[in-house]
Parts: sequence; C-alpha cells; structure tokens
Amino acid sequence: MKKVLFISSTGGHFNELRKLEELFDFFDTTLVVEKQRQKPNLVKKEYALPYGTRKYKIRYCAIFLLMVLKSCYIFARENPEVIVTTGSHTAVPMCYLGWLFKRKVIFLESIARVRTKSLTGILIEHKCDIILVQWESMLTVYDKAQYVGRIL
Repeated sequence: MKKVLFISSTGGHFNELRKLEELFDFFDTTLVVEKQRQKPNLVKKEYALPYGTRKYKIRYCAIFLLMVLKSCYIFARENPEVIVTTGSHTAVPMCYLGWLFKRKVIFLESIARVRTKSLTGILIEHKCDIILVQWESMLTVYDKAQYVGRIL
C-alpha cells in the first residue's frame, strides 16, 4: 500500500481535508493536524503539530520553528511517498520536506479561493507536483492547476 500523509491546520482547512476521508482506507494513511481540543481519531497514525497564529509574531516564530522540527521527525518516522494538504502554514514545512526528498506533493486549494492564491499556495506552489482547484477561474492563477470542482 502506498504511504500517504494528509496534513492541514485546524478549522476550515481540516474540514476540507476531512472531505477526503473516504480515501484514507485505500492507503497506509498518516494524518497530521494542528493540536485540537479532541484528537480526530480518523486513522491509526495521527500526529499533532503545535497550534500557532501569526497574530503574535514573536511567539509564532518560536512555534513555527517547533513545527519545522516536529515535521522533520514525522517525515523521517513515516517516510511518506505522497503528501496531500489542504493548506495553511502548518503544511508548509512538510511540503518542503516532500519536495526536498522527491516525494509527490499534492495541494488542494481552499474553496474560499476563487480568484487569488492563498499564502500557502504562494509558498508551496513550485514545490507541488499537483495543485487541485475547486473553481475554474483558478486555472489561470496556478501554472499546474487541475480543476476538480467542489469537494463535497
């Protein structure tokens, strides 16, 4: 079975990732999300990254560094063949690791993005093998975009 790591932040990004939940059974799946009040318990292998918001810049820098270190640990331990993300800052280090070690990186842009790239999209666009968009208008925004329609 192919080893696939699914990663996102909490909130809307995690809700979009959960819409891919039916795929989890087809792979040796690892789930990585920001620390939440309750652990999702969607798959056998789950990891939590520290929650961080850019609102408090100095604190966020420390949390982001911890996130990078923990992402390195998870990547080394799980050795995924594919990384799938719905984004936010939480996924950026893991996507760079995937690119660095020549793994397939798939980014599903948020349904909230109709005409412009997200910050995550800007940061990881050139590290991704596939960028999936949920609006046809986004096909002109990303070079490697593939339209998949709304993820239900």
